[in-house]
Amino acid sequence: MGTGFLWVLHALVIILSCSLCVWALSRSRRILLPFFVLGFVVLDSIGLLFAPYLRNDFLPYISQGLGTVDLLKLQHVYTRELTAHWIFLLVSSLFLLGETYSARKNGVVRVARISPRNKVFLILLKVFALFSYIRYFFLGPGLELLLSYKLFYESPAAAVADRNYVKEVLSLGQGAFLASITAYTILPVLALRSALNGKRSNFRFWTYCLLSAAYAVQTRQKWPIVAVILMYLSVYVISRYGISNIRKLPLGRIAAVLVVGALILVVGTYHFNFGLSWSDSFISGIGRVFVVPCTAEAAYFYVFPDIFQFRGLSNSFNIDLMSKWSRSTSDVTIYDVADISLGSPSSLNASFLAVGWSGAGYLGVILVSVILLGLLWAADTFVCKLLLRDRLLVIALGIPSLGQLVSSSLVDFISSNAILVPLLLWLLSLPIVVIRNRNSMEANYERGKSL
Repeated sequence: MGTGFLWVLHALVIILSCSLCVWALSRSRRILLPFFVLGFVVLDSIGLLFAPYLRNDFLPYISQGLGTVDLLKLQHVYTRELTAHWIFLLVSSLFLLGETYSARKNGVVRVARISPRNKVFLILLKVFALFSYIRYFFLGPGLELLLSYKLFYESPAAAVADRNYVKEVLSLGQGAFLASITAYTILPVLALRSALNGKRSNFRFWTYCLLSAAYAVQTRQKWPIVAVILMYLSVYVISRYGISNIRKLPLGRIAAVLVVGALILVVGTYHFNFGLSWSDSFISGIGRVFVVPCTAEAAYFYVFPDIFQFRGLSNSFNIDLMSKWSRSTSDVTIYDVADISLGSPSSLNASFLAVGWSGAGYLGVILVSVILLGLLWAADTFVCKLLLRDRLLVIALGIPSLGQLVSSSLVDFISSNAILVPLLLWLLSLPIVVIRNRNSMEANYERGKSL
């Protein structure tokens, strides 16, 4: 099949997938599965429509060019990657159709109220958060990295060099992973509880926000900072503004404000942090968000199995993030993939589909797709029982997971907010309350008769 035919077919698949996600969102109370499928299509699949026609030096902040763009010009690489995306979108369509047709108008609703059992778990969460931050920031390198952070760099090369310094400082056993769980998951959940308690908890809410931002800043990466800002602002607006007021606003205007706001944040980080002009920052921001994810995947479809053998079905869920000169296993790492495909020993993160392909080809793609979608479906079984405001708050807390969806393995996504937040909220929730009239319950909810 020619590239033109594949392009048209992929465009049709994208249109059908987006339409199905929007339809599922409008017909079902389940919100996590269609939201993240739609996010994957927008942030990853759409890029395959125009990435093969770009020059490898279209990103101003990469002086040597983005070599993975050239890989997509290879027919077999492009076909493999498109097929993997189609498999995922086909499986997701089956899940979405199953969710929508099995949805019921009446059911159970969990009331967002803290019980004595919840308070015990709440204390455990706070203890874990305190322990992880003390271990990483005061007994580890976190505080040093935070205090040495620079907002302005004279060039992209200087900014990249500073990010590489973080990789040199970090090592296993310093508590960075536990601190990241606290920053992106536990603290936002605690902040959500504070937001639902009213204005008297404003100080605690913004304190949690600053603590999360502190970890995001010391990573020297742009997406964590943008994600934390969007997440906390969304939680604050939804919890304070109220669903009754939000419903009065046109959905198109809300979507436009969110998209423009996120774009300004992304472009601003390239302008101030990388020292680029506004025009170059705009190109860099658009390219990083919509092109880089699919081009990074191309390296895996190029390397496996033509250069490296498939890593095995059991390795479809994760890939070694350590460099080949410091790792303790013989498995292929992201550095090996970059070294072979780009001739550079830099890291090359890619989505769960690429990692699944590196494990067992299309079988690995099918396996990780089914597991990821199944976990989202399971999380949705709790989220769909929540009231409308709570469902939107869960989505707001899941914003950081969008980055992991298109740039990390299945294991990394499982440890993200998309899965952990519903689990924590379930552990903090009251027993199920069975109701007959859901509409009256949501009306009472808006009038403040229940949280």
